[in-house]
Amino acid sequence: MLRHAVWGIVLGGCLGFFAGCGKGSSEPNDAVGDITASGENPVTKRFLRPTDGEGKASIPIRTDVTDMTGTWCMVFTYQQQDLCLWLIEFTKAADGSFSARLLDTSNDRSKPQLTSTKVDGKDVHLTLRNEVANIRIDGKLADEGIVEGTFVPSPFEIYPVRLIPTTATKLADHAAALKPLGLEQFGQIAGQDDPQKVVAGMLKFGEIMRRSPLALDAYASIMANARQLGVTDEQLQQLSKGYLAASEVWGPAMVGQTELSIGVQFAMQRRLPEAALEHLDRAVALLTDEQKDTLLPQIDMARAAANIEIHLKDVRSKDAKVSAAAFDLLRDDLQLQPYNHEVLLALAEYAMKHDDTDLATRCLEDLVALPLLEQFVVESRSRDGKPPGEPTPTDLLKDLYKKRTGSEDGFAEYVDEVHRRRFQDVVEEAKSKAPPPTDAKNDKRPVLVEVMTGMFCPPCVATKAATTALEQQYPPERVIVLTYHQHIPGPDALTNSDNEERLTYYQGQGTPMVYVNGQQIEGVAGLLQQGANAYAALRDVVDQYLRAPGFGKIDLQTTLADGAFTVAVNVTELPEPALDGLRLRVAIAEEEVDMKAPNGIRTHNMVVREMLGGAKGATAKRGELSFSHKMTIDELRKHVGDYLNSYEAGSRFNFPEKPLLMEKLRVVAWVQDERSRAVLVAASVPLGQSTVVAAIPPEEPPADALSPANGPKAPPAPAP
Repeated sequence: MLRHAVWGIVLGGCLGFFAGCGKGSSEPNDAVGDITASGENPVTKRFLRPTDGEGKASIPIRTDVTDMTGTWCMVFTYQQQDLCLWLIEFTKAADGSFSARLLDTSNDRSKPQLTSTKVDGKDVHLTLRNEVANIRIDGKLADEGIVEGTFVPSPFEIYPVRLIPTTATKLADHAAALKPLGLEQFGQIAGQDDPQKVVAGMLKFGEIMRRSPLALDAYASIMANARQLGVTDEQLQQLSKGYLAASEVWGPAMVGQTELSIGVQFAMQRRLPEAALEHLDRAVALLTDEQKDTLLPQIDMARAAANIEIHLKDVRSKDAKVSAAAFDLLRDDLQLQPYNHEVLLALAEYAMKHDDTDLATRCLEDLVALPLLEQFVVESRSRDGKPPGEPTPTDLLKDLYKKRTGSEDGFAEYVDEVHRRRFQDVVEEAKSKAPPPTDAKNDKRPVLVEVMTGMFCPPCVATKAATTALEQQYPPERVIVLTYHQHIPGPDALTNSDNEERLTYYQGQGTPMVYVNGQQIEGVAGLLQQGANAYAALRDVVDQYLRAPGFGKIDLQTTLADGAFTVAVNVTELPEPALDGLRLRVAIAEEEVDMKAPNGIRTHNMVVREMLGGAKGATAKRGELSFSHKMTIDELRKHVGDYLNSYEAGSRFNFPEKPLLMEKLRVVAWVQDERSRAVLVAASVPLGQSTVVAAIPPEEPPADALSPANGPKAPPAPAP
């Protein structure tokens, strides 16, 4: 999404009506009135504070402005500061045309080149180029003698900017950063205890301070927190009018961004859907082609949300024709958003009312069996203030099941089967949108994928879909997936101390977190609808690592007899002097654990039950990197059970279920460089079997092949 209103985002994150952002005792209108009383009004020619917090003077301002001739300071308001970034000198030729040059910049690391200048009457257009992209400044010379316009550093970013006439010749002689005028009053209003005083104060602030970038932030902060602040529909409409009026100061590009921001906020907050569509249409008319290329998917998503809100209202209409038409539209909506819980429930209710049992069953099956959808239904009812006791999707599906079978017997098994089938559909969709698996003949080593997950973790659903697709596309000898359950955000019966230590090793802050050969991967998280995107992000890195050289040879031998097992690992063919910084780690994982988690996942794969010898792993001794271990399955169960009992005692939480079958175990061994966390080589076998895996090194490995500089800070480059 295009960005401006940076403070709105900052203040909007301080919930509790901006608690913690500063409180004031003044009434909102009094606080706003103080702006004018103190002389701190940007409508006057006092455009900047005279000094910064340390007493350093701001740039001197010229007052004899008739056109763009002379020196101007570009002032960019960002993160509660007026930043004086550039000095630009405009020169007028005999024919009346203007040229410009960049005199000075406050950032020595970023010196853009001014590539084009156009001055047409009071309209000013500049293009600059830095090492990253083209930068545009478009503005208009106002009667007060400043240029007000927009700063566009990329197609998806836009900020208000001012060019202020000055006699300064060097920025270092003056204050580089100043508090914007009106900032104290802004904070006082935001700190009011009464949310309605906050709303009224911000609306008044925006009106009085319309020529200040802070006005945009005032409107944006209320817009983003409209529900928490109890903003009414009438106030929301008033807010949008003021927001647009404030954006007009900065030109049509800012108006387009504001139309887009209002439309998206209305749609996402499920408020005024008809108005949301109007704002979105006006935004599209004002966006550039480049912006449309970037933003149309988000605009289409907002349009879909607004349309669905209209259809959901109409399908419950007492007018049969209106209701039937909305029902048909909702069926189309479901094709675009197959996991929308509100659409599924509305279709199910309509179908039951009109005796379409098949459709009602299909919709309710998805709501009950797919992760989190029923939970969203219950939460939305509570949020909307509906009284408890209304039948849940499970209640409705159970009634239909009982009518069909004559009994409730087997209902739980039926839901489990539906979950497996429908979740597999999600996985198949993800696989269908990705390229075919790479040819194994091009592999240079197996890839280790480590996943930090939790049973209470909603965004772990997309991660689960992605890793399931990965496991189905590649055999476990090529791509090895390990899942480390964590008590994040809630108690998890599949957690153990080694898993917790592994999260600490990677300095992980939560779940889900995914690492491929030691490199953290972004974008592998979300709800069901993000499953395909998560898989695409994961596959991209995995495929690159399969083709990337590695180091070392693992001889992994395991035995299993009468409930006892042995593991012996020996690593050779490592480059010198590699052994000093390497550790050999060995995990024993359960290939499949059936347990319904609060996030809706019912089957958990490659669950790490213990890291044999500890999570820190084994170091080289006498020039050899090896490890051996003997254990019984009962001892493994006891270790896990003792940990869970200890957790219960310390947390006063009792797990309703403790899965300790320990069936279908698999052993995974890998070598990891402690300096870079790079995984050099890995191997995986079912417990009781053995294997030898050798990584193919680069043709001419550098002397420092295992230095931290060669660690997995970014995916390897794709093969040509």
